[in-house]
Amino acid sequence: RPVAIRYHSPKPAPLRYSGRRVWAWFERATVAESQVALLETDRRLSEIVIETVRLWVQRLVVDLNLCPFAKRELVKNRVRFVVSDAQSEEQLLLALQTELERLERDASIETTLLIHPHVLQHFYDYNQFLDSADRLLVQMQLDGVYQIASFHPQYQFAGTAPDDAENYSNRSPHPLLHLLREDSLERAIAGYPDVEQIPIRNIALMNATGKQAMQILLESCLIDAKIPAGPDATPARTECPRAITDHNTGANQ
Repeated sequence: RPVAIRYHSPKPAPLRYSGRRVWAWFERATVAESQVALLETDRRLSEIVIETVRLWVQRLVVDLNLCPFAKRELVKNRVRFVVSDAQSEEQLLLALQTELERLERDASIETTLLIHPHVLQHFYDYNQFLDSADRLLVQMQLDGVYQIASFHPQYQFAGTAPDDAENYSNRSPHPLLHLLREDSLERAIAGYPDVEQIPIRNIALMNATGKQAMQILLESCLIDAKIPAGPDATPARTECPRAITDHNTGANQ
């Protein structure tokens, strides 16, 4: 009778983990999980910021016709919304340079909204920074190729009081730099009658609507953009709140 062959696997040695080694592994795992969580949080916050600005463009710039050239590019999805994590003016200048270089490479992008919620929150500092932004255009030999329009939550035109309603034509939910192609702007202006009347009409509309109504409209963009995302979430409304629309209809008649 054949002898059964037995295979003996060596008995595994007991696992010995020193407390220091286990704790080091736990720390690495915890740090990695924390980094993933932070990245996910940053991504979600950036999405909220972009949605806030997108609603502002739709509800104020387009629906109130503050810029008659904006709707076409928004509908064509040729507007780039990007959030910078810059914490200083130097970092923001680097982000601005990157976006200008992108516009140079990618003709499918008509215009860029560079949103910078972490720096230049005070309008005075923001207004001073615009000189640096213009100098960057000159240094990159892009002066006359691109134009930088300014929008800020505390925007104030020269000769106005901080609470004047007309300032809301350039007040945005977050500080941002609007990068425009000069040639496109010139073509749009050439095909639009009485372009010099646009700011005059905007001032009249802002004053007729009133500071309180404009503030409500601006805040609605911040509120609606924070609706949680997901398959069961309620989508953010893109239209103006009815009270604002009705008020403006009456004002324009």
